[in-house]
Amino acid sequence: MSSVIYIVVCLDQFAGNAYLRSSCMRISTTALSVALIWTVIHWRSSDLIIT
Repeated sequence: MSSVIYIVVCLDQFAGNAYLRSSCMRISTTALSVALIWTVIHWRSSDLIIT
């Protein structure tokens, strides 16, 4: 959820600058991907421990 807020703030701050806006979106997308991968790994490892 915080990454969504981060994206909105970035787009608002750098609305006039296409380069900053695109780099900000790239950072946000990377952060979302890392969070998703971490969640999957964490979920799988905890699932393995339980079973």
